[in-house]
Amino acid sequence: MLSVANVTWLADITEGKLNEAWVSYNASSLNLSVIFTGFNNVTSTTVNQHISSIVDLRLYLPEFVTIGFSAATGNATALHTLNSWDFSSTLESQQDNNKTNIAVGLGIGGFVLIAVFGLISIYLWKKWKKGKEEENGDFEEYMEEGQNTNSSGITTSGGSPSDSLVYYSSK
Repeated sequence: MLSVANVTWLADITEGKLNEAWVSYNASSLNLSVIFTGFNNVTSTTVNQHISSIVDLRLYLPEFVTIGFSAATGNATALHTLNSWDFSSTLESQQDNNKTNIAVGLGIGGFVLIAVFGLISIYLWKKWKKGKEEENGDFEEYMEEGQNTNSSGITTSGGSPSDSLVYYSSK
């Protein structure tokens, strides 16, 4: 591992003073920045120091990472205490995109399935209706073939004397 940027830290960790650090990374500009506290020995005040570098972390880190902390003092002894920390990210997870893709796919698939079912239903209904119309037409032809109307307006079925007579009035 080789540091591409460095700065002298204005602190003496053996004094037991509280040190703070803020780490940020902007994936758009590939800017990795660290702001940390140091101490001005002349004025005995806390100063913010800064270091940054342009680096594409995608080349060095896997898609999912675990955030951790490490501290060392070499041969000296010191108490390393983490008082607070915060992490935030604006990167959308691929898992969320996969859920969205699944939802869109199921929605489109469901619509297509319902449309196909509807078209098949309409086709079968029209076929059934056409069959009923042909069946009714055959029945009417059958009924018309067996009926005779004489000159006085009396319709007989089949022409046999035992059949019933139907009288139509022209009034």
